[in-house]
Amino acid sequence: HDLDRVNKKYKCEQCDYKTHLNASLKQHKLTHDSEGTYKNYKCELCDYKTHVKDRLKRHKLTHDSEGTYKNYKCELCDYKTHVKDRLKGHKLTHLNGNLKRHKLIHDSEGTYKNYKCEL
Repeated sequence: HDLDRVNKKYKCEQCDYKTHLNASLKQHKLTHDSEGTYKNYKCELCDYKTHVKDRLKRHKLTHDSEGTYKNYKCELCDYKTHVKDRLKGHKLTHLNGNLKRHKLIHDSEGTYKNYKCEL
């Protein structure tokens, strides 16, 4: 238990959170309101809730302008996601060899295109 105290020397006064990094404790404290309870940020378009404001901002990017989830679909299989970066990562599972991986990295739209990289 002495090792635990050394490794996690920063503790939140409002809950049981402990960390070994002062910066992490400062970030954690932002999740509490002035009374010490967790802040709650809720998406107006769905049931998503979080106590971290930046997570709500990131979540909102999954909705289109009408409030429904965006859908990104893999052209090579039935995989679908509402997070564009997840689709890009998924597409790597279909690739063999470094050239194909290199082509995908340079594709700013996140779709697989056959072209010769000039970089």
